[in-house]
Amino acid sequence: MQLLSKATFGGRNRATADRQVADRLTRTFHRDLNYQLKLLCQRNRDGSFGTQRDRQRVLTLIADQLHQLGFRGMAAGSLKPKHVDALVKQWQLTNLSAGTIKNRLATLRWWAEKVDRCNVIARSNAHYGVPDRAYETVSDARRHLERYMTFYNSRRPHSSLGEQTPDTVYFNQTSMAA
Repeated sequence: MQLLSKATFGGRNRATADRQVADRLTRTFHRDLNYQLKLLCQRNRDGSFGTQRDRQRVLTLIADQLHQLGFRGMAAGSLKPKHVDALVKQWQLTNLSAGTIKNRLATLRWWAEKVDRCNVIARSNAHYGVPDRAYETVSDARRHLERYMTFYNSRRPHSSLGEQTPDTVYFNQTSMAA
């Protein structure tokens, strides 16, 4: 029996092997949620590659934060309102911007939808006390939109344009026509 035991457990006795397995399980128990969420993302390819990558990053962050908040042994399907409330409270205490909190809530809603737990998260961000994005003045809004349109047209490559910017494609076409 001793030979079988040592062969089975790689030269270690049963007590040592059991202790090491228990240690490994406690160290990586919260990683089960991370792994399940990763699989959920791999099985549900909604959105662009960038959206999928960002969603997986946010879900990993959320799983780690849930573990830090003391929620142990969660599975992807065990999302509850208390988890969402605790996360939003933590995000607000760390002074995250309203836009960041809204984006994370959207990711949580995606998660809830995929595990058929849509009613866990309130449909309105106002339920959690997340303010609407607001500009001080109309000129601030206009300035923000102008900056974004400049970025979108002159610096952001578009896959549909062969990774070129719209300005590059447009101005190259007009110079060729002239």
